[in-house]
Amino acid sequence: MIKKLLALIPARIGSKRLKKKNLKILGNKELVSWSIDFAKNSNLFEKIFVSTDSKKIRKIAIKKNCLCPYLRPKRLSSSKANLVDVALHTLKYLKSNGFEFDGIVLLQPTSPLRSIKTLKNILKKFNKNKKLNSVISISELKKNPYSSVIIKNNYLRPLMKNHGLNKQSQSLSKVYAPNGSIYISSPSNLKKYKSWFSKKTEYVQSKNEYENLDIDFISDFKLAQYIVRNEKIFKN
Repeated sequence: MIKKLLALIPARIGSKRLKKKNLKILGNKELVSWSIDFAKNSNLFEKIFVSTDSKKIRKIAIKKNCLCPYLRPKRLSSSKANLVDVALHTLKYLKSNGFEFDGIVLLQPTSPLRSIKTLKNILKKFNKNKKLNSVISISELKKNPYSSVIIKNNYLRPLMKNHGLNKQSQSLSKVYAPNGSIYISSPSNLKKYKSWFSKKTEYVQSKNEYENLDIDFISDFKLAQYIVRNEKIFKN
């Protein structure tokens, strides 16, 4: 049973596809603030830690009473930085300052419309099965990879050998992917496997399409703006 739960919100300033996206205003607040407020409003976390290389984001985090004692090192702030390494760096710092946790939850700012219900379902599943290494949120892929192609010598070729290009889409096996919204693991498992995934990773699938929104491009952000403007549940 998890007694002490840490929320980790990784929010670096750099972004190749959508510049400074974590500071873009969605509704009436910065994108990063959606994840911070979600963690606070859930009342499930012992501490909320924001890992960032931005002075502006750090200022937001501190103003909201989150832990943000330093700016993230450059080696953990590039586009190639691994979020497992970011999490382990955070846990190491906290342990050296007398803070230890039973579980760590990764809440990426690019998924602002997640629900507390999904978080509770993930925690429930993780607590129920002691053999689990992690639980993550997933979504069904709308574009099935069995129908994917690559371009080779100016011709289209199937991405997979056992492709489904000549089959109707409804006859293909359903395929899922992590939606980036919620990941949970114990610190010990994260250190052991150096990954949020292992052979003992389970999942929770949300049926709410809004939760599956992962903001990477300007089109994603504009869709989020439309949802926030038109759905009363996101008024704040």
